[in-house]
Amino acid sequence: MAAPVHQLEIFYDDLAYKPYCAEYLDRGLDILPKREAIKRRYIQGNQPCMVNYLFFDLDHADSVLAWHTENLPIPYWTARN
Repeated sequence: MAAPVHQLEIFYDDLAYKPYCAEYLDRGLDILPKREAIKRRYIQGNQPCMVNYLFFDLDHADSVLAWHTENLPIPYWTARN
């Protein structure tokens, strides 16, 4: 039986080889290999000319469950920081 694949592994595999990334947005963007870019606070989640993910930044306490509150379909994954 194959080992389970975790969502972060799938996300990493879907990243561009050299995504835009930044530690602070006011200091500009860098283009780095994804093994370095994933260490940054901000990262380009989709490859150029390809959309795998739709990102929504919701700034309220229960936003990770907003899809449930609004009776929307279950998302592929959610993240909270």
